[in-house]
Amino acid sequence: MGLRRRKTKYRYPPGPKGIPIFGNIFQLPSLYPGAKLIEWGKQYGDLKWVVVNSSEVARELLERRGRLYIGRPEFAVTQDILSRGNRIVLMGHTERWRALRKIMHSLLMASKSNTYKPFQDVESRALVWQCLRRPDEFYRHGARFANSVIFSVVFGRRTSMNDEKVQLLFSTIDDFLGSQTSPSTTFVEQFPWLVRAMPRSLQWFRPEADRIYKKTIGVYTTLFDDLERRIKEGEDPDCFARGMADVASKYGFDKAQAYFAAGTILEAGSDTTRNQINLMLAAAAKYPAWVATAQSQLDKVCGDASRLPSFDDWDRLPYIVAAIKESLRWRPNLLPFGVPRTLIEDDKYRGYVFEKGTIFVYNNIGISHNEEEFPSNDVFSPERFLNEDLQDALKGHLGFGTGRRVCPGWHVGTQNMFASLPLSGRNFLIAFSRLLYCFDFREVPGHTIDECEIHPLAHDHAPFKIQIIPRSEKHVRLMERECAPAVEELDQM
Repeated sequence: MGLRRRKTKYRYPPGPKGIPIFGNIFQLPSLYPGAKLIEWGKQYGDLKWVVVNSSEVARELLERRGRLYIGRPEFAVTQDILSRGNRIVLMGHTERWRALRKIMHSLLMASKSNTYKPFQDVESRALVWQCLRRPDEFYRHGARFANSVIFSVVFGRRTSMNDEKVQLLFSTIDDFLGSQTSPSTTFVEQFPWLVRAMPRSLQWFRPEADRIYKKTIGVYTTLFDDLERRIKEGEDPDCFARGMADVASKYGFDKAQAYFAAGTILEAGSDTTRNQINLMLAAAAKYPAWVATAQSQLDKVCGDASRLPSFDDWDRLPYIVAAIKESLRWRPNLLPFGVPRTLIEDDKYRGYVFEKGTIFVYNNIGISHNEEEFPSNDVFSPERFLNEDLQDALKGHLGFGTGRRVCPGWHVGTQNMFASLPLSGRNFLIAFSRLLYCFDFREVPGHTIDECEIHPLAHDHAPFKIQIIPRSEKHVRLMERECAPAVEELDQM
């Protein structure tokens, strides 16, 4: 990360010495930068130029002073070219961003999350059944679950991994996320002035960015056209894309903006949920003691293979909720820094004076593994979240971001985890409570799981080896009775 020239009236914390022009860009590993940031955090303190290394500083600056730390730096490739300025997660603090944020909150707010429960219920049943039948393909089942739930939320119908349009859609998400780690892109993003000054003929990164944009907008157009056709044929889907299309003209948004708003939800809810399920499975296999505690609580609530956990069990399964929050702390998901923010006014903190436009990111892995706040931080221990903040899905971790830039779909995510807490939370809760209730998980002898090497974008192979074993024959019969029917429709798609 490049260091700007410091003006006299501004004072910044000490940091690692970089090289002229390029600053610290080449000192950070591109794939797993967290460890290096932890090392720098110990050497230079909690707060460094650009990087926040403690939850105390993150809460003070990004939450309590959130109105100041709400901007975005310029993304000359991934936003301006690859997205034509339409990706909300990369937008600056503008009237357009505020309007889009308001719309997305209204369409995904907690009171509306009940609309999505039927999708999460049936898809989590299918996930359990597929893990029973083909446990070695757990990574594919988790991806199908995550993709189909979020596709149902956005477009109002289930999906199959064999659907060509769906494969193309999620390949565009991989294209976008992959561009974030491409050396060609990440290098030039540090110098937006260079992009503006460079003739198009010399912009080696533009052809690929243009290709991704054209592919993405083409896929979105096909999916929105299909939704419109289904509505004309008499379907009445209650979904995000329909709501977005209805209100877009009211705010003066064109079709491309409506399409990318829907795409933001797909991007936020697919790979993140899939990767979080993989991390939970790894934790279950590496630390079986917490799994036994979780299963004991599940058995008290649901009986001995009597029924699957449901959304109605939320308040009676505090340990499962704690386990999900611990998974979000233990190994933070896709983005090690979150998305960078810029300061929109000068600010002072701990004797330092920061200039408007200063870029801030938080070191998620460093904050989550602070030994003073999280003793034995490498150990997966849900007990650390059994406190008065248990039911606050955003407390104790940065899994959904923080402050005024928090993920707008967090209600749906937490629900996914409950069956598999926001769009993303109960999504995990439903899925993972059912997996824990039906299966035991073990490491494969000779293949110790290294959770730090679980690649978040890996789709075509298992990120680790694991044994997924039914808890009993009674549990197998329960899965045959309650989960197999959920797959029949998918088999016909």
